[in-house]
Amino acid sequence: MLKTNLGLIALLRGLRPYSLNIMGTNYRIPIYSNAAYTYRISIEEKSYQMTVHWNDYEAAFFMDLLGYDNDVDVKGIKLVSGVNLLKPYAVRDLGAMYLLDTTGQGEDPTFNSLENNFALYYVDSENTDAII
Repeated sequence: MLKTNLGLIALLRGLRPYSLNIMGTNYRIPIYSNAAYTYRISIEEKSYQMTVHWNDYEAAFFMDLLGYDNDVDVKGIKLVSGVNLLKPYAVRDLGAMYLLDTTGQGEDPTFNSLENNFALYYVDSENTDAII
């Protein structure tokens, strides 16, 4: 997994950090080490509600994505490092989301490490095939 993270980090260099308006390019999405939070995000000209929450039993963060402008309703996306988080759900008209371990260790986030040691990137649908 470490090799995947480093290659993806190299590919995504120069992306604008902490953008909530994601249209036609690749962006970093803000993530926090809070037990639960929700915000609205615009991805490729469509609005979504993104909810991130900590699950004590799994000792992991999970994300839900609800579309305001379409029928997307994906719940329980486990935030793991180095894989396309959206791929198993076959979400039409969306690219890919990757959680990257910025320390280079290739680990998954803990409650205290998500905000400081990880970056969540969205890769638009035009560029997704180049990195999958």
